Amino acid sequence: MNDMKERFSLKSNILIGALLFGLFFGAGNLIFPVHMGQLAGENTLKATIGFLLTGVGLPLLGVISSALSQSESLYDMARPVSRIYSILFTCMLYLTIGPLFAIPRTATVAFEVGLNPFIDKEHLQITLPKVLKEGVVVSKIIDFAHKYLPGFDYGFGWILPALVGCIIGTIIWRVRVKSN
Repeated sequence: MNDMKERFSLKSNILIGALLFGLFFGAGNLIFPVHMGQLAGENTLKATIGFLLTGVGLPLLGVISSALSQSESLYDMARPVSRIYSILFTCMLYLTIGPLFAIPRTATVAFEVGLNPFIDKEHLQITLPKVLKEGVVVSKIIDFAHKYLPGFDYGFGWILPALVGCIIGTIIWRVRVKSN
């Protein structure tokens, strides 16, 4: 283990803070708590405490334990158990974070909130040709982004500030609409 006495620059601290913000504040954490609160009724306090423990507390403990472990990578953190375990654990966690849960969840939330209310139910039937077409469309979008958008892989430099700006703009807009 090395001495972790390196000091981060202000830019690095802002980037790390923005990444942690993005980690904790996803689409599910924007929509789910409100829906859960509506369903909880008179048990709102219990539901809020449960959500804070599981939706905020456990991820925060994960970040803190990762920082305290002083490991260079997730593989190094899991390595004391065994080499096979560390490989499997690392692969399973990365797959869980991205392709297996986060990406489908993001797409589902965006569709359910943004498009589903405006589409006739007869057009929502899932067929193999539709799935294949959507797979081709998504792969073309990703390919285009990698080729023609500089910094696509480092999009957090502008995506998170844009998200924060949209949230603040929405709050200001709602306050103005309510006051009129």
